[in-house]
Amino acid sequence: MNDDELRAMLRDEAPDGAPETLHVRVDRIPAAYPRPVRSGGRWSGSVWHGVSGLLAAAFTVAVLAGGAWFLLGGLPRQSGVVTPTSPTASAPPSIGPVPTSTAGAAVTPTTPTVTPTATRPPTPAPTAVAGPVPADFTPVSATFVSADVGWTLGSTRCGAASCAVIVRTTDGGRTWSRVAAPPALVVTAYFGAATSGVSGIRFANGADGWVFGPDLWATHDGGATWHRITFAGMAAARIWTLEAGHGSVRAVFDGGTVSGFQLASAVVHGDAWTVASVSIPYGAGPVPSVQLVLSGASGWVLEDDRVVVGGARLVGGIWQAWQPPCLDVNGPAVLAASTAMDVVAACQEGVWGPFDGSDTIATHLYTSTDGGTTFTRGTTTMPDVDTIVGLAAPTPSTVMAALLRVSAGSAILASTNGGHSWSATLQLGSDAPRYIGFTTASQGFVITGHALWFTYDGGHHWVTARFQAP
Repeated sequence: MNDDELRAMLRDEAPDGAPETLHVRVDRIPAAYPRPVRSGGRWSGSVWHGVSGLLAAAFTVAVLAGGAWFLLGGLPRQSGVVTPTSPTASAPPSIGPVPTSTAGAAVTPTTPTVTPTATRPPTPAPTAVAGPVPADFTPVSATFVSADVGWTLGSTRCGAASCAVIVRTTDGGRTWSRVAAPPALVVTAYFGAATSGVSGIRFANGADGWVFGPDLWATHDGGATWHRITFAGMAAARIWTLEAGHGSVRAVFDGGTVSGFQLASAVVHGDAWTVASVSIPYGAGPVPSVQLVLSGASGWVLEDDRVVVGGARLVGGIWQAWQPPCLDVNGPAVLAASTAMDVVAACQEGVWGPFDGSDTIATHLYTSTDGGTTFTRGTTTMPDVDTIVGLAAPTPSTVMAALLRVSAGSAILASTNGGHSWSATLQLGSDAPRYIGFTTASQGFVITGHALWFTYDGGHHWVTARFQAP
């Protein structure tokens, strides 16, 4: 067995990073306001005007950090808080030219296939970039491969743009060091309109990781070096969401050979991507969004375009057409999974038309215990929901939702009894949440427009991370 074969074997045996649950949902900006809401016998359309205003403000501070996510991040094993530290200023990095690459790895012959243009780099040990974390570092996406080791993608100003910065922790988020980042700009506008840049980060293990959305960059040496991945014959392909687990990395993209979303996969330690035969057409709405959720060897893709449009399901390693929940509720849905069999969806009913004879807009939790084949609608209405940004399911009975709210302020809602009752565990005010997920039943994180929040006790208490050294 040579060195390359041994290295590939060890990576395959390494523990997979917990996938993050969902994409942020701030990209669902309707071209027209939905129908007025009747609550308690009164009609009101102002709530959606407020949401649109809040979303517009939120776009200026951070990027979409989902999905489908993903999530998940990791956190310290103990319940101590992250120690606040003082920021230290540093000069923003410069953006250099995108490096060119040599011939790519071969692609497994399926129909259709994708051949990347990048070769696999050597594997030096990860080293920190000289200098402190920038004082204006703003987190936009995070990923953890264990309770201790994780990475956060963020931005720093570089002229009139926002440049990508990556920081790494080996102690569960208590301290961070700056590491190498691709020479890319961070997307700060509505993702669907972006043609270049990055907005998300995922690692499968300590070596293999990706920065994406809409561009795609890969590392196989823990982030010491990065190389650009482009799909042969698909120069306009844009990565919308990406997750890794169970030895594979999977992505949803558009701009390929069909009008809609397509799905691509690769082994985590390689750059040969294969495109699935199944695709998901766009809906009738003006702003599509897509989520990718993985749990073990299972996976689900759900597309919203004002309402739930369609989806795909990963069965036996192959993507198949799938009818997601809430296709008939006249509203969008957000998806999460705690196991390969336990899947939940928070569905906003009646947003774009009456549902089940009702003139009100309500949000219900739909649960599945057979891997998404069938769903049961919960009887309890989730309180004070304007927009659900993300959903996480640490256990089959525990669900947490990140809410964008106008009147009551944004918040994290939690249910420990499968959606029968809900309570707010984190009040965020005007700081809009963008992503939520869990690594274990007790450890999770939330990305907002300005901060990265950690919980070490199942969401009962939250603390913010501090990225700068004392």
